[in-house]
Amino acid sequence: MLEGLNENNIPYHVNGDEASNHGYIVNIAFPWVKNDILLANLDLENIAISSGSACTAGAIEPSHVLVSMYGKDDERIHHSVRISFGHHNTIDEVEVLIQVLKKLYDKLG
Repeated sequence: MLEGLNENNIPYHVNGDEASNHGYIVNIAFPWVKNDILLANLDLENIAISSGSACTAGAIEPSHVLVSMYGKDDERIHHSVRISFGHHNTIDEVEVLIQVLKKLYDKLG
């Protein structure tokens, strides 16, 4: 997915140490869109991601982990999402996600 973002010139920042991230879960900030707007637009495309950890699903407060890492006033807190992949996800689904993100970046970025 990150290669696809790079190939399509979609700005992002991986939160945390990229080398220690699990390959199937990434917490990523898209500086060009707030996470609530991104979530709504992806939902309209039938793509489900989250703005928080699985253990805080449904919470409206910013991620306590991101607040600890960056401070409560850092913009990444309002631009970060968690994208999880499972063994049922296909490369085609990843490519659809990248294309939808590209379309949104062209529209909102």
